[in-house]
Amino acid sequence: METKYFKISLILSLMIVCSCNNSIQKGVEGFWTIDKIVYKKKDFFFDVLSNIIIFKNKDCTLPILDLKDAENLGVLACDKKGRWKVFTLKSNNSIIEFDTENEMFRGKHNIRFIKDEHNKLLKMEITSPNLYILCTKGLVNYDSQNNMIEELVQETN
Repeated sequence: METKYFKISLILSLMIVCSCNNSIQKGVEGFWTIDKIVYKKKDFFFDVLSNIIIFKNKDCTLPILDLKDAENLGVLACDKKGRWKVFTLKSNNSIIEFDTENEMFRGKHNIRFIKDEHNKLLKMEITSPNLYILCTKGLVNYDSQNNMIEELVQETN
C-alpha cells in the first residue's frame, strides 16, 4: 500500500516539474531585446551589433559582438547560432543552457522572469558568474497574458 502511494506521489511530482519546465520554456520562446549585457565585468551593450536574442523551438539566434573589445577578454563571439534548453534544479533554480561555440553564452545560466508593472513588460534575467543579461520580451500583450507572466515570475523567483 505504501509503495502505491509512493509511486503516485512520485508521478505527480514529476508531472509538476515537467509542467514547470514546459511553462518556463514557453515563456522563453520568442524574441527578446537586450537592455543590459555584462560579461567578465565589462559592459558589452555598445559592442553588440544586434541587441536581439531569438528562441525558437530548441534553436536560438544570439547577438553578434564587435570583436575588437571581445577579443581583449578572450571571447570568441562570432557564432550567432546555438541550441538551448531549460530545466529546474532540485534547489528550484531555473536554468537555461546554451550549446554554442559563442563563448559568452555557452554553458548553464540562471534565469529569472521579472514583471515590469510600470512599463507593462515581461523581462528576463540570465545570470552566471561571468554573464549578466537583462532583456525584454517582444510582442507580449501584458494585459491578456498577465496570468502567464505571474506564473513565470512565481516559478523562477
